[in-house]
Amino acid sequence: MIIDGGSSLNIASQELVEKLNLKTERHPNPFRVAWVNDTSIPVSFRCLVTFLFGKDFEESVWCEVLPIKVSHILLGRPWLFDRKVQHDGYENTYALIHNGRKKILRPMKEVPPIKKSNENAQPKKVLTMCQFENESKETEVIFALMVRKVEEFKEQDKEYPANARKILDDFSDLWPVELPNELPPMRDIQHAIDLIPGASLPNLPAYRMNPTEHAELKRQVDELLTKGFIRESLSPCGVPALLTPKKDGSWRMCVDSRAINKITIKYRFPIPRLDDMLDMMVGSVIFSKIDRRSGYHQIRIRPGDEWKTSFKTKDGLYEWLVMPFGLTNAPSTFMRIMTQVLKPFIGRFVVVYFDDILIYSRSCKDHEEHLKQVMRTLRAEKFYINLKKCTFMSPSVVFFGFVVSSKGVETDPEKIKAIVDWPVPTNIHEVRSFHGMATFYRRFIRNFSSIMAPIIECIKPGLFIWTKAANKAFEEIKSKMVNPFSPRPEIEYVFYDQLVSTRQGGYQKFLVKWRGKPHSENTWSTTTDFQKINPDLYELYQASNSSEPSSFKPGRIDGESLLKFIQGEREDLNSGFLRTLDSSIKRNTAVIKKLKQINEEQREGLMDDLRGVNLSKFVSEAVTAICDAKLKTSDIQAAVQICSLLHQRYKDFSPSLIQGLLKVFFPGKSGDELDLDRNLKAMKKRSTLKLLLELYFVGVVEDSGIFINIIKDLTSIEHLKDRDTTQTNLSLLASFARQGRIFLGFPLSGQEIHEEVLLLFGHLHNLVLL
Repeated sequence: MIIDGGSSLNIASQELVEKLNLKTERHPNPFRVAWVNDTSIPVSFRCLVTFLFGKDFEESVWCEVLPIKVSHILLGRPWLFDRKVQHDGYENTYALIHNGRKKILRPMKEVPPIKKSNENAQPKKVLTMCQFENESKETEVIFALMVRKVEEFKEQDKEYPANARKILDDFSDLWPVELPNELPPMRDIQHAIDLIPGASLPNLPAYRMNPTEHAELKRQVDELLTKGFIRESLSPCGVPALLTPKKDGSWRMCVDSRAINKITIKYRFPIPRLDDMLDMMVGSVIFSKIDRRSGYHQIRIRPGDEWKTSFKTKDGLYEWLVMPFGLTNAPSTFMRIMTQVLKPFIGRFVVVYFDDILIYSRSCKDHEEHLKQVMRTLRAEKFYINLKKCTFMSPSVVFFGFVVSSKGVETDPEKIKAIVDWPVPTNIHEVRSFHGMATFYRRFIRNFSSIMAPIIECIKPGLFIWTKAANKAFEEIKSKMVNPFSPRPEIEYVFYDQLVSTRQGGYQKFLVKWRGKPHSENTWSTTTDFQKINPDLYELYQASNSSEPSSFKPGRIDGESLLKFIQGEREDLNSGFLRTLDSSIKRNTAVIKKLKQINEEQREGLMDDLRGVNLSKFVSEAVTAICDAKLKTSDIQAAVQICSLLHQRYKDFSPSLIQGLLKVFFPGKSGDELDLDRNLKAMKKRSTLKLLLELYFVGVVEDSGIFINIIKDLTSIEHLKDRDTTQTNLSLLASFARQGRIFLGFPLSGQEIHEEVLLLFGHLHNLVLL
């Protein structure tokens, strides 16, 4: 703004009018303005401009609209005349009366540019604090520019490859020092809090704190208010806030949400399984891990649910606008939104586990493109990352407590050190702590359950006694944890030269090529007996465990001898086959009780009970119970009776059911599956295959050729041309083999199980089962 006593007009620049979208009107008396260079400009419009001098001096002036560049507003003699303004030429100030008080308008102070002695010199402050206070008192409204050193890319201390550093420079806006002081965008998914109807709302008092803790809590609350993440609330409910210590000695503000969680409806979005995520990464040689910065605070609360997140301090009641820690459905919401955002990439080259996004690729060139795709998606969704916790383009990466590389999976040395240095337990609580920590890495220790058995005995109720056997097991577990490693085998090609029905005495020929070597824990525990009974299959098994290309050769398997071998295990229920099934019987206690109690008199009552339940679910539970439980022969016979009863219930609709299930694998020309996502197809096929196996077990599916055709389809040459499809199908085959263990480890039921299916399960157990 300029005050010019030599101007005959009050002028507003055309740029100001357009940017502020000021309302204009045609000038009642249009005229032309002449300039010094003899040119003239027509004046056709005027507008009423309102502005402030200080906090309480508001002024409205009619201005002519002209395309001037020198200033946005120029106040001339008309304004000076109307306001009776007095000009002090010596001080260059303007004085006027406003609401009975004298106002003095002072000119802007010119600040000379700051000269640096060298590039590394610290910047000087334009104003001291005292000068800033005096300036603000005089002018009342002041725009301050704070000069501070911008945090540079100190993460360069990490040895990132040059191509990774270039990508990071291109996406530097994704890793700010702190989250912006603004709310995240409102996305399709927000955190919803649905309360149980009729539940009473909690209203708990604030926790007592000492002055130091209260000052820290108030500081963090004020910071959240500044960022806009919380606001003051009038909610009818409230829970207390508290402080918890961090590893570095600082404090983290938390909210005790247990009371509100008790009356919240729980949602069960699936959390990814570690085994499934590791299976997806087979064959990858380069990895990147992205950690999101304050991931929960980047997700909004559903509008209308903010009052349910209210919390109390001594200073007031507040409610969250972003998702806080501690709410019961927060992990599910987090996984939902990350799954939705990265859905096009999950299963192809991305796995997501809460804050961690792991990108895996088979080549450096592919990895660069994969990393850029993920970064572009995060930028579009305004998700920020914590660069200090990220790893880029590395041959190995720490993920979920494991070190993943192209060679396989091994334990995180930091986690193992805690187990190796674990002191001898002195009470039941310490034993349970050690057992929980060691169980997390049980996949790396063969016969873990047998070794841990003496330690489990010490956990039983009663007097705590640390026995010599327990101490021996304790030391053995720690010694086996020193260098645990589990290679990840990968089948590059699987195809069949010839497939002949063994019912007519034929043989099945096949050729396989391995990349990698399976872990010794995955071998059959009855290999010696198997060698004696079926040399051909044992020869194949030995070849599949060899890394020498010369060992790969066609083999032939006699299905009849395999069938006799399994039937020979009918009475030996403590064989190695049963010991390999380590699932817990406790999960199926209710089903097991029914299996043990069934008799002729109870059949009618049992059928009445089953008519009101989901039969498909009950079949699944019954089959799981038979597979997982180490039952006696009589119990298994009782289980077969239940399955037979359920079989009769299935008979009415089984043809249409089976045809519908087969469409998942063979959609035909209708193209029903073309629009489905690759991951959705794989999940659908996996669950469908499980149900087909269950129906086969109870005798509803009698044609074993169904499974042969499915395996042929999954291992066809057409699918092998697509690398991603091949890996997805191999993962599905692994699931097939795991389900097939019910035919390899337990006695046969009354109905005949065809030899072809047994053969296929035998191959898959050796070649695919991880």
